[in-house]
Amino acid sequence: MLTRYFERPGGGILVTLLTLFCFLCFSLNAILCRFALMTYGMDPLLYVGVRCFSGAAMLLALWTVARLRREGPLRLWRELMTQSSWRCAIFLFCYMLFFACGYVNMPSATGTLIQNSAIQVSMIGWGVFCGLRPGKLQLAGLGVAFAGLALLLVPGLSSPPLANALLIALAGISWGAYTMAGRGVADPALATAGNFLRACLPATVVLLFPLLNEASPPTGTEGQALVFAIASGAGTSALGYTVWYAVQPRLSVMGASISQLAVPPITAILGFVLLGELISLRLVICGLVIMAGIWLTLRAPARAPAA
Repeated sequence: MLTRYFERPGGGILVTLLTLFCFLCFSLNAILCRFALMTYGMDPLLYVGVRCFSGAAMLLALWTVARLRREGPLRLWRELMTQSSWRCAIFLFCYMLFFACGYVNMPSATGTLIQNSAIQVSMIGWGVFCGLRPGKLQLAGLGVAFAGLALLLVPGLSSPPLANALLIALAGISWGAYTMAGRGVADPALATAGNFLRACLPATVVLLFPLLNEASPPTGTEGQALVFAIASGAGTSALGYTVWYAVQPRLSVMGASISQLAVPPITAILGFVLLGELISLRLVICGLVIMAGIWLTLRAPARAPAA
């Protein structure tokens, strides 16, 4: 939908601006989740359901406007289902589920740092599983990243809760698996829309638990919480992912991976400004160590498997 504008004069600037927009969306996902769960006390399972359904609705509306006149509803639906898969939809749903459950008690900046680390490590690990042999520089980078993550999780006054950290890490692994499972599709943005629509099935099952359990009295903040959940699904998820898949082919593989290291610092700033979250010295040091390790790993070329 956006690619035709990249070839016009100023297309490079547009790619840069849209890339920054994507990183802002990725950072706001954590902020919006924290607002809904911690500030307004929303049930995390309800948040997952609302995020999934609102994201699917927005993506379906976008593709309907873009292609319905040319293709018709049946052909558009068939293409959505062809490009997507149940495997990718389950990975996408697991990402949203672990994400929301982990952020029940997790500062946004710390959670984003753990999640991004898990995404990069899982994708690098998949490459090793497929036969790529990491060189000494890559192994050193992985060692540095794991050391920084271990230092962050060591029990102490400023360490995150271990259970929540594991859930956030599982969210990152799920997103990494979703990314790898979707490699090779003809239209990643269209596949994302189809995967969101498929993910609505398990989201419906999860959504039944908070809807059937209404033991707690209403607090009057349900409307505000829904606004943040819908903003995350229809806005920062649906729009953010769609724009990202449009600009990603314009970036190199290394550039796309390394540039995402900007997301944790952006989240830390937003968390400090919008949520009043403190940025501890421990988080800064561990974050720099982790990002340096991941950068070193991505920078070093992997060796192909020996014949």
